[in-house]
Amino acid sequence: MRINKLHKIEAACSKDDSRPTLTQPFIQNGRAIATDGKILASVPIQTAEGEEVEDKRIPIDALKAARKATLKMYPDATLTLGEKSCTLPNGASYPVLHPEYDGSRLPKVAEIVSAKLTKEDAAFSVTLDLALLERLSEAIGCEKVTLCFKDAKSIITVLPYDANGAFGLIMPMRTE
Repeated sequence: MRINKLHKIEAACSKDDSRPTLTQPFIQNGRAIATDGKILASVPIQTAEGEEVEDKRIPIDALKAARKATLKMYPDATLTLGEKSCTLPNGASYPVLHPEYDGSRLPKVAEIVSAKLTKEDAAFSVTLDLALLERLSEAIGCEKVTLCFKDAKSIITVLPYDANGAFGLIMPMRTE
């Protein structure tokens, strides 16, 4: 299995050990998926012909090591997912927590994923520079914000979730 090194999918995994099914990315429908119950990340993977990876988990340590071990000139990290272990091209092996071994099932996310919109299906879409949103959030003294949209080309109003009286504005970006 190959996954683009830019995709740090483990960032969407749960840190809560009492929810073991959400603490590692997993493969469903030819994609690597990670969720903590609040957010879900789904990224494409590439598999070799005949390689069986469906419904397998990807150890986070293996993902990190694969990215680190891959030369900078290559965009993809390579991992081999087995029934009980994940192996890197350099021979390093990591245990795979598989549903049949730990008594838990993988989340079935097909229904949720099918609800995603494309830019063409959306009433409107907005491109945000996350670094700007993070700076603005810090400037207005909050970690959670509400984004208010009039339309895709208007200024975006950013309100603190805790309604502390502050607000911010993000100017629209041209993406076309």
